[in-house]
Amino acid sequence: MIASTAGDADISAATSEWVAIDLETTGLTAQTDRIIEIGAVRFGAGGVLDEYATFVNPRRKLTQTIRRLTGITQFEVDNAPDFDDIADSLARFIDGATLIAHNVPFDFGFLRAAGFRTDQPALDTMDLAYLARPRAPSYALEHLARAESVGNPRPHRALDDARATKDLFLALIADFAKLDPASLDEIRRLAARSGWDAAALLDSADDFAPPRSALYAAASPIDDARALAARLAQPRPLRPADDETPADAREIARALSEGGAFAETVPAFEERPQQIEMAQAVAETVNAGGRLIVEAGTGVGKSLAYLLPAAIYAAANDKRVIVSTNTINLQEQLIGKDLPALKAALAETHPELGEKLRFCQLKGRANYLCRKRWRRMYESADLDADQARVIAKTALWMADTETGDRSEINLGKPANFAAWNRVSAQRARDCPDMRGPCFLRAARDRAQASHIVVVNHALLMSQAAGEGSAIPEADIL
Repeated sequence: MIASTAGDADISAATSEWVAIDLETTGLTAQTDRIIEIGAVRFGAGGVLDEYATFVNPRRKLTQTIRRLTGITQFEVDNAPDFDDIADSLARFIDGATLIAHNVPFDFGFLRAAGFRTDQPALDTMDLAYLARPRAPSYALEHLARAESVGNPRPHRALDDARATKDLFLALIADFAKLDPASLDEIRRLAARSGWDAAALLDSADDFAPPRSALYAAASPIDDARALAARLAQPRPLRPADDETPADAREIARALSEGGAFAETVPAFEERPQQIEMAQAVAETVNAGGRLIVEAGTGVGKSLAYLLPAAIYAAANDKRVIVSTNTINLQEQLIGKDLPALKAALAETHPELGEKLRFCQLKGRANYLCRKRWRRMYESADLDADQARVIAKTALWMADTETGDRSEINLGKPANFAAWNRVSAQRARDCPDMRGPCFLRAARDRAQASHIVVVNHALLMSQAAGEGSAIPEADIL
């Protein structure tokens, strides 16, 4: 069945036309698998112009996995036309438009394998999201559509996915089009030098861009050192108090008890006697000095049991506690969940301490972007397309990141990690340029000004072996 339905949207504002296209297939390999469904939406800046949908007969049995994933039945494809029979109607539908797909190599690989050729420009919403949403945890269409509040009632059906691709494109390109002209021009130059085919993407951004004069008084550089320096400014290093205030073990027990501060600020919090016992033991050791070894099973709530007394002691005395974890994932959990919950609880019980408590995480060099190495790669004469994408992505990310930490962005495929390694601070030792803003130096300055610094064992052991001096001196480890 082939369906083509004209829309009634006002298209008078359109300066260009696009066709979002999606395929469903019998598998993932274009050379051996076949197309079973095609969906496409033709639209302009003013709205939808037409839609196209057809099943395609693959001349083979569908696997149970494909039937379950798509909901397409064997009967529907057995009674569908062959691809050769619909190729002309598809060509007429897309004629003169810029093509859009989510993961262009996949869809266009299957079209080429079926003998379908087109010289029309194509852009990839995955590529666009890679730039416009550098922090997205996933670049799968289903995840991006959900994040952008784009409706898709039937994922893995061609027309519904084509509609979602169209809506995703409009959501992303609207933000991309708001970039300052200098940044867009820099991306154009990157594309021209590297063989990265970004022309259709940038032309589409121009079509949707608001009047530049209304938004920008002057073009700003893609790497704005002055703005970055202001963003990376850190508080002064800690200055330990002369008179030491011990952590009150009884107050800590009350905070972790039913009806205490955490019961009021942490959802589903429950009193755990072993957690209280551990927290009191930590408080006593922090006050008296010495070493403490605790064995605690799952469910005790170990993180809060050691963080609470450590935070109270450190904030009260402007001293520094180093917390070392086995993995970066646990670092992220402490920084993103446990320490913010602790700070909120302290704001209830010890408002002054809760307000002044500062914490941060510190990682190895390879986790931080080096602007000097980034600039060197940006200016490289032998830049390839993957490197150009990473440079463009990190350039847009640098406009608002406060850390330069790789964990903030999704680098995507393995080839992009190789590009990251060329711009990380891993090999930026003994940097002679200490004048400009530096993410690694800012991370270390932040640690100097923090009461709790969360590191991982690899970094801690590296420093203990005399291989670096990233971690500031600790009052408590």
